[in-house]
Amino acid sequence: PTDAAGTLGQALADCARCHGGDGLGRGPAIPVLAGQGEAYLLESLRAYAEEGRASGLMSLPAIEAGPQF
Repeated sequence: PTDAAGTLGQALADCARCHGGDGLGRGPAIPVLAGQGEAYLLESLRAYAEEGRASGLMSLPAIEAGPQF
């Protein structure tokens, strides 16, 4: 069985690698996640994963996050 909290924790750690632990981004190429709504973030991940939203950087991380989100 999948530990949902562990899976979410890993996904957030993966996001923090680029977006920072505080979610404040790292310059113009890596946007701020802090303050964004959960629904918006999940919708964005799905769009990147399904290639409905173009990004040379986010498609693979979104796919790796998996369908659990």
